[in-house]
Amino acid sequence: MFSTLAVFLLLLFSAVTKQSSSSVIVRGGDEVVLACENMMGPIKCLRIHWLFSKLSQGTALTLVKFGHPNQTQAAREKADRLRVSSNCSLIIQKVSAADVGTYYCQQVQEQMELIHTVALSLVNSDHQLTSDDEEVTLNCSVIPNDPCKHNVKWLYQGQNIDKHNTNLETKYSLCAAEVTFKSLHYVYEPGRYNSLQCAVEDCYIKNE
Repeated sequence: MFSTLAVFLLLLFSAVTKQSSSSVIVRGGDEVVLACENMMGPIKCLRIHWLFSKLSQGTALTLVKFGHPNQTQAAREKADRLRVSSNCSLIIQKVSAADVGTYYCQQVQEQMELIHTVALSLVNSDHQLTSDDEEVTLNCSVIPNDPCKHNVKWLYQGQNIDKHNTNLETKYSLCAAEVTFKSLHYVYEPGRYNSLQCAVEDCYIKNE
């Protein structure tokens, strides 16, 4: 009888954990909003903790504790760029490669614990001119939070660039893409530069 009661009480008072996940891709230098999804009941950010981890780190870093940025020495470097919105989302300003990783929104309420993970990846882009200024190369790459799961490609006026297009030559590699064209090409003229766009797709989402 006693053992049966003990098991019943253990089940009664053990917190139930529910998990969900999402992913976000942001350009370097931009601001990003990481949503704490599947909130339980009325929003109370004082019950919210945000943690951050990278594959290269052994333990997770607590960024937000009880709804407020953590002021420990380890978290202070990020704290100046962090704030928590009214709906408990984590807002990061001037995102850099150091911010790439996995973020955990932990919410505990009564006998329920909810953990939402957000995988944050970064997109970088730049351009290079040859020494004689005759050719231009645009580079676009993704710094992923884990092994690359993204397709990166260049679009011209919203469409895929034909691999036989001799005016716009493309090269693709893991999590990166480049397009090269003559500096005299009309896409390099003022007002036409935006006709080339870097597109990033999550392979896992695409195949679902």
